[in-house]
Amino acid sequence: MRGRAILAAVAVTGLLAVSGGSAAHASFGSSYASGGPTNIFASNGSDAIYREGQSALRPTVCQPTCVPATVTDVQWSPDGTWAVFLNQHNQLQLYREDAQFYGPTPPAGTQRRTPTFDGSGQALVWSERSGPTQPWQLRYTDATPGLIDGGRLLSPDDGRNYTNPDATGGSLVYQRNTDDGGQLTGVPEIWQANLVSGVTKLVLSGASQPTINPDGELAYVKSDGAHLQIFNGGTQLTTDPVDHTNPAFGPDTDRMSFNFAGSRVGAVSKTGGPVTEVPGLLGPPTYRWSETGRSWRFTGASTFESATRVSQGFWKAGQAQSVVIARSDVFADSLGGSALAAAKRGPLLFTTPTSLNALTAAEIIRVLPKTGTVYLLGSTVSVSAATEAEIRALGYSRIVRLGGADRYEVSVKIANEIDPHPNMILAATGENFPDALTAGAAAGAYTNQGKSAVVVLTKDNTLPPTIRTYLDAHTDADLYPIGSWAVTATAGRANIKKTIAGVDRYDAAAKVAEALFPGTYYTGVTTGQNWPDAVTGGALMGTLRAPLLLTNGTNADPNPYTVKLLNARSAAITKVFFFGGTDAVTDAQAFRMNNIIAGWHRDIDNNPTGIQALTGPITAPLTPATDTKTKPKAKTKSQR
Repeated sequence: MRGRAILAAVAVTGLLAVSGGSAAHASFGSSYASGGPTNIFASNGSDAIYREGQSALRPTVCQPTCVPATVTDVQWSPDGTWAVFLNQHNQLQLYREDAQFYGPTPPAGTQRRTPTFDGSGQALVWSERSGPTQPWQLRYTDATPGLIDGGRLLSPDDGRNYTNPDATGGSLVYQRNTDDGGQLTGVPEIWQANLVSGVTKLVLSGASQPTINPDGELAYVKSDGAHLQIFNGGTQLTTDPVDHTNPAFGPDTDRMSFNFAGSRVGAVSKTGGPVTEVPGLLGPPTYRWSETGRSWRFTGASTFESATRVSQGFWKAGQAQSVVIARSDVFADSLGGSALAAAKRGPLLFTTPTSLNALTAAEIIRVLPKTGTVYLLGSTVSVSAATEAEIRALGYSRIVRLGGADRYEVSVKIANEIDPHPNMILAATGENFPDALTAGAAAGAYTNQGKSAVVVLTKDNTLPPTIRTYLDAHTDADLYPIGSWAVTATAGRANIKKTIAGVDRYDAAAKVAEALFPGTYYTGVTTGQNWPDAVTGGALMGTLRAPLLLTNGTNADPNPYTVKLLNARSAAITKVFFFGGTDAVTDAQAFRMNNIIAGWHRDIDNNPTGIQALTGPITAPLTPATDTKTKPKAKTKSQR
């Protein structure tokens, strides 16, 4: 489960710190996102999400009959796809214009506040207490529709109050107070956690309601001695003789929004200046960030050009450590190539069996230093000795041929080259390509997280002697059979960690994504009817630590299993990559899948460059706070 996997590390040590009060969220993603149209939104416990200058959005609750939902503390996911709020049943509710989901009703007496997305859109975080005399704590759950539950404890159970979480990319900010019978006491503190390193630190004392943007700017509420004012860093933005609360950064403008004189909404430049009122809005403000050009297609006039386009999308000149070369007409030797390319930090390219393709030669020269390694998949029947000589003539001396008597032996040679002692083994049939290629992306992604994973091939529902010997020698590795053939072939092995199979290749690919990719900004999609695009696409997706899904790209609609997965993870997915031209995935299918993760935008860019290897925000547990617990003090105005 995505949110569970990302935030579970935090729950192990439980070291966050925050305090009750109003919402103060931005829910931004990382600074990779580009600007798009935006509006200020607000909610005040009525039956609508109000938006600046436009008609309101009106969610419903159907339990079992449908009635208008009350909307409290609305916030948007980092990509603007989903809103989250608390409804009249105190449920966490996800909403977008064409769908809505809600979690279970909490126990009687439970109080909740300020739900928000983590910086990746993969989890929901909120403040909760079991009763009016209990301290507020942070809890989290998966942000996937249908998987929202009552949550798990995120903050420590240390008697303090933890409230007002806000996240961007790899950072989480929050407020912390001491507690006296459910009352917020002491001087409020703003804390920040680096969700990559796990380090927490006290940022500011005497301030509350923090919000952070992708550039690391921190806004908050602080008293000027008479009234609560909005600050951005050390700059005081408001000076009016009324209280100001709930700051929110504008994602693609200079504006900040906030409440003043109660629930009225104001706006000001984040560098200071005149304050204006936003008409028609009441309640804590939030922004919706929607990005155009959300999806990318990799395509070329030939198999060779398409592969080079994928390489050029990520690998800068001279930056690859290796290049993997496979024959372009038969898939057998290349089934483990995606995992190898991702593990060895380079692209996978094609050539004919007898000579080096000119486009491939040019891309090798562009992307690979002369000190890099060129891997040839298969014997000289697959990639000829003449082709190897042509590569040497280009100035490359480090050439490694991974050949064997058949595809099964080649898969073992590839596995040993990745790691003779892998942590994970994915087994898939070698008699067809879909299961092995989706497994290859998963193996590459796992290896790029600091461990190692390989793909070996079954002969449908049996184990060839080469593979049986390999598995017998690696019983300490976690075994993941992928697809029904491999499940049968490996049945009874003691080191099986999880079997992943579906009713067909499309369902199996979606299940691989669900089981082995707990969180990702990217997702790849290609045809399930042919293999070259899936091989090169799998290599890139493994490098990006993201899954590869399949569709029958010439049908009227995308595969329903793929659609289901994209819908479930649309709050976290930033871009979908389509591998192959319209003969692989039609524009109609691509537009529909793009709209699932991009809302109303239909822009798809061809052959991008400069893709970044983005990952989920939490990769290490948070370190313990080193402060000592202070005695309760009288409440101050800034703790409201």
